[in-house]
Amino acid sequence: MPAALACARVTAPLPDGPRLTRTPRGLELHYPPLRQPGTALLLFLFGALAIAIPAIGLGVLWPQGRPDAASVVALVLFGTFAAPFLLFGALFTLLALGLAAGSLTIEVTARGLVATRRLFGIVTSRRELAREDIAALDAEPAARYQRTGSARPVYRLVARSRADDDRNRRVIAGDSLKGADVADAVRAVMLEQLDLRDLPHGG
Repeated sequence: MPAALACARVTAPLPDGPRLTRTPRGLELHYPPLRQPGTALLLFLFGALAIAIPAIGLGVLWPQGRPDAASVVALVLFGTFAAPFLLFGALFTLLALGLAAGSLTIEVTARGLVATRRLFGIVTSRRELAREDIAALDAEPAARYQRTGSARPVYRLVARSRADDDRNRRVIAGDSLKGADVADAVRAVMLEQLDLRDLPHGG
């Protein structure tokens, strides 16, 4: 067995937190796909409805035989009206797909943190922030995951850099954390690994 696998162990400090893996390099926090299936489903249904309604209208107006001038004008006018709905429907459907199939992995070491996003297992982005550049690690409400009437708000962790011109000055370091207690617990584990236990909220 490789040394890295032999040394790794998986823990779960809180049921609503990420999967934590201790490795020889430090700590890995994995946020798997389908973290918020209800939100993804609602977005998909909204997008599908926004596409289906104008598509049905276009199908009804589409001339069956040889088109005349009136039917062509009606089709063009309705198509102009329906185009934004089709566009927004496609965007919401793609967003739902991203929420359902996307994952986030945070590697935390003594040198800093690396955030890697994947879609269907393919890396789509990788952001890095060195330990000495971390000015703050804060929990923020995740607006896209909030649901009306939900008893527990959903949070994400955001790491901010000291350098204003750093392209990685704002790195998402945690996602879909259900409740402030879960967000604070995950934040504490990360700061302990970074040896930044005294880092205040808001930098």
